[in-house]
Amino acid sequence: MTDALVPTLLLGLVASNILSFVKAVRGGDKDGAFGVGSILLLGVGLAFLTRESQLADQVEVVSGLNLSIANAWTTLLFGLAGGSVAGTVFQFKKAIDADDTAAEPGLSSGLRGLPPTEPLTD
Repeated sequence: MTDALVPTLLLGLVASNILSFVKAVRGGDKDGAFGVGSILLLGVGLAFLTRESQLADQVEVVSGLNLSIANAWTTLLFGLAGGSVAGTVFQFKKAIDADDTAAEPGLSSGLRGLPPTEPLTD
């Protein structure tokens, strides 16, 4: 029972993040869709990159299955799970930081014709 708990929770996070992406797209929230979509794609890309590296033998996807021998579907799910965990942690950070003290400009702000935020200088 406990062996299946973590993968089941991870699949739930993946489903939740995909649902958030679809809601953002349907609601016209470009920043939200771009943010969720990019973190999921980044997770998948890093999973495939890691699978082809010498680190793949050290990354255990599930009990007894290393990333080096995982097929493409397993690597895809592993990447989506990693991206979903990262996205969920980011959303949790935003929920805790009610005053928005760690505010950052939206990822797509420069794509909508708005000038990108200038970096801070001394």
